[in-house]
Amino acid sequence: MWYSGSPEVTNFDDVEADPGHVLVVDIDESIPERPVAVEPRHIGRWRFVTLHNQVDTSRDIADLDMNLDLMTDKVCTVVRLALTGSLTVADRATLDACLDKYARLFAWLGLWERHTDLAVIPADGEFADLGIGGFAAAAVDELVATARAGDTESATDAQAALALLLRLTDRSVA
Repeated sequence: MWYSGSPEVTNFDDVEADPGHVLVVDIDESIPERPVAVEPRHIGRWRFVTLHNQVDTSRDIADLDMNLDLMTDKVCTVVRLALTGSLTVADRATLDACLDKYARLFAWLGLWERHTDLAVIPADGEFADLGIGGFAAAAVDELVATARAGDTESATDAQAALALLLRLTDRSVA
C-alpha cells in the first residue's frame, strides 16, 4: 500500500523522504497479472530544506553564503539551518549579515535552535582599533570580558552586543 502524502509540502517532515508527489494510478483489467500500475509524479512547488553546517571561520561562512546563493526557487523554499562551531565576534557579525541577506530572499530562513550550537569568542585585539576611548572603551572591555565568561545568558547578550557594534561600524562585512 502506498500513501502519496500531501501534494504540496506545508511543513518540515523529517519522516517522509520525498514529499510533494501525487500517485497516478492506472487500472487496466486487460492485463490480469498486473491490473494496477502506480506512478509517483512530482507536482509540489514548495521545498523545506534543512542544512547542517559547521562554521568556524570566515571561509565556512563564505561557503554557506555560496550554497544559499546557488539554491533555486528561493521564494518557494523554506530553509532551516543547524549551525555548529566557534566564531569570533567579527565572524558572527558576518554570519548575521549573511543570514539577514538571505532571510529577505527565501520564503523563510532561520536557525533551528534545537540543533544550533554556536560559540562566540572575542579574538584578542578584535576591538582595539575602533577609535574610541574613555567610557565607551571601558564598556567594550567589559562586554569582551563578559562575552568570554562562557555559556551564560549574560555572555550571550554581550556577544550579541559586540557583534552589533561591529556590524554598525561596518568592520566585519566585506
